[in-house]
Amino acid sequence: MTKGMEFINPNLDLNTPLKSGDNIPVLKATDKIYKMIYEDPLTGFENRRGLQYYRNNLKPDEYPVLMLIFDLDNLKKINDNEGHPAGDKYICSFVEFVNEFFPNDKKFRLGGDEFLIPIKNIKSNLDLDQKISETILSKLEVFNQKQRQHKLEFTYAIDVASSHEDFYESLKRSDIKEVTAKKIKKNQQLQTLSSRKQFQFSQI
Repeated sequence: MTKGMEFINPNLDLNTPLKSGDNIPVLKATDKIYKMIYEDPLTGFENRRGLQYYRNNLKPDEYPVLMLIFDLDNLKKINDNEGHPAGDKYICSFVEFVNEFFPNDKKFRLGGDEFLIPIKNIKSNLDLDQKISETILSKLEVFNQKQRQHKLEFTYAIDVASSHEDFYESLKRSDIKEVTAKKIKKNQQLQTLSSRKQFQFSQI
């Protein structure tokens, strides 16, 4: 048996909410196990298992849930050119940003460069989506004024989960929107680069 886990009941269900009257050693050990299972060690955000736990414990009156999905730009490029320590530092700058922007909301790392922030009891609409987008971009502009090795860049998308059954479908819709937005951004960047090259050529 692993040291520090001798107080754990082998039949303990980690999905069962802990009670204030529970044995303290069990509480401490269970909290440690919860972090080992559900938490991403680099970011401190919860992982996909944590997301499943979160979704399973949402109450009907906590819907609709606004799903805000982020995908970091340039992470692979940084990892390939400068190594994974530099990539980890870039990820941590994103962590700093979202912790400032969403201090009280749950945050999940879904993959290497993909993150989710679900916000309970918020119904999306065009005005709200526009306001969220404008706020994110203005906060990002201020954030990037601080001296860092790399400017923080990401693509994001917004969707709404209307019910327990719709939660993962909303996540899929968010992902499709984010991938589409990333393609549009890449095409715009390529067009801008092409225009610059044409302008430079015309000046010769």
